[in-house]
Amino acid sequence: MPTWRNEVTVSSIDTFQSYAPEAFLRRVSPTPLLMVIAEQDTLTPSDIALQSYAEALEPKQLALIPGPHFAVYEEQFERACGAARDFLLAKLGEDC
Repeated sequence: MPTWRNEVTVSSIDTFQSYAPEAFLRRVSPTPLLMVIAEQDTLTPSDIALQSYAEALEPKQLALIPGPHFAVYEEQFERACGAARDFLLAKLGEDC
């Protein structure tokens, strides 16, 4: 029986509001970047994520997954994991 509850603390909300990964996006390069984006995400808005992808430097790869934010962990899990697996195999090789 699952024991996880979908709750957050006030402290977590404060931390979340100050989270700005886009400030560091250009520093990722030349490390290969994979962004897995849920197309109908409202928690991490898809349009903002896609804008960040557009601003990221190469090498980069995009995996668009149908559904809302949690689809990549639930009904689209195999598709999201497949994209990550394929990306890692391409970048790290079969022998890793």
